[in-house]
Amino acid sequence: MADLKDRLEEHKVKKARKMERRAKWDNWKKTQEMFYRKTSTNYAKWDVFESESEEEKEQDPILPENDPAFKAMEQDFDDRAKKRRRNKKEAIRLKDLGNGCL
Repeated sequence: MADLKDRLEEHKVKKARKMERRAKWDNWKKTQEMFYRKTSTNYAKWDVFESESEEEKEQDPILPENDPAFKAMEQDFDDRAKKRRRNKKEAIRLKDLGNGCL
């Protein structure tokens, strides 16, 4: 029985050392990731990069046709675009007027 207790204590000590080493390793990995993220490019990630396939690009987007929130957002986009065009025309007119005065 004493032999089993000794082996159990030895196992606990080994496990604690292993967990401590693992924690140090994880901490080192996190530190390296933070350091290299700021100063270098991880080119290994480029090897596994996959661009979008042509099939995905060709698909039409799924638009909610009867959604009132979507309709309101679409109307807001149109209104803002009209306002930008109107403001640009006015700015060009005023610029030309100012240039004519000089």
